[in-house]
Amino acid sequence: TASMFATGNPDEYDATFNSGIYIAGYGSYTYTVTATDTSPIPNVGSASSFFDVSDGIDPTIIGAGFSVSPVIYGNTVDLSVEASDDVDAVLASVYITFDVDPTNPIYLTDTSVPGYYTGPVDTLTDLAGGNVGLYDYSITATDAAGNFVTSRGSILGAELDVVDGTPPTVIDASVVSTV
Repeated sequence: TASMFATGNPDEYDATFNSGIYIAGYGSYTYTVTATDTSPIPNVGSASSFFDVSDGIDPTIIGAGFSVSPVIYGNTVDLSVEASDDVDAVLASVYITFDVDPTNPIYLTDTSVPGYYTGPVDTLTDLAGGNVGLYDYSITATDAAGNFVTSRGSILGAELDVVDGTPPTVIDASVVSTV
């Protein structure tokens, strides 16, 4: 409950809610305005209404990285993403989409430490038949209010470097001599 005094013209008054003092957080708030005149027998009138305070601030992607770099083609590597939502600390989802197959996002769900999300990337299946090379990807973090932010692995300095770990095969080791 908060009280305030408003001044203005006899039929019109302006009042301001100070969000740092009267508003406890995001949500819907109801308020009542009561007016009393200065007659010898005071007349009192009141009306109630409401207003909503919503989260309009995007979350932040702080960084990303792989558990091993480079990774050998065919192996699985963990990708970690650090993201935060300064408003209410609730991220609804964090997902990764590799450029090779943007229709196949990888959802990172390990939330044992809030803000740190890890998940496996299988270089054989998640890269949709890609091969060795440097892969970029997008990271999208969405908060509980639906605000989202997108960043790129290349911007964060964390592309996926996939290398060939298979040694070459010797087909013919015979010695050819010329006389």
